[in-house]
Amino acid sequence: MTAPLHGLRALITGGAKGIGLAIAHHLAADGACIALLGRDDPAALQCAAAGLGAEHTVADVTDPAALQAAIAHFSPCDILVNNAGTAVSRPFLKHTAVTACQAVLPGMRQRGSGRIVNIASTAGLKGYHRLCDRIARPDG
Repeated sequence: MTAPLHGLRALITGGAKGIGLAIAHHLAADGACIALLGRDDPAALQCAAAGLGAEHTVADVTDPAALQAAIAHFSPCDILVNNAGTAVSRPFLKHTAVTACQAVLPGMRQRGSGRIVNIASTAGLKGYHRLCDRIARPDG
C-alpha cells in the first residue's frame, strides 16, 4: 500500500526541534519528502535532517530574502508548515508566514494542489496589535 503523502515535498520552518520536528516525523512516516528550515541551532537542524533523511538549510525566517531563497531551493513545495515563531510586531504583509505563503502559492496553484499549515502561539488566545498571523484561528 502506498503511503498517503508519497512523492509530496513538505517544508517545515522551525523544524529542528519541538513541534516542528514532531510534525516532520509524522509527515515522513506518511511518505512525504522532508525539508527542514531552522536558524538557531545548526547542529540540531543537521541532526534532525539526518534522522529523517531530509534536506535542510539554515535561514532566518525574519529575513524575507533568506526565507524566499530557502523556499526556492526546496521547490516544489506541496506542503508548507509555518512553524517558526517570531515575536516581532509588524504589518500583516510583512509577517514571515505571509512571506512563506507568497513564496509557495504560485507553484501550488500551478500544480492545482498544496497544503499550508500555520502554527499559532498563545497569541491566538487573545488579539494583539499587529500579530494577526498568530491570531487567525478556525474557532476564533
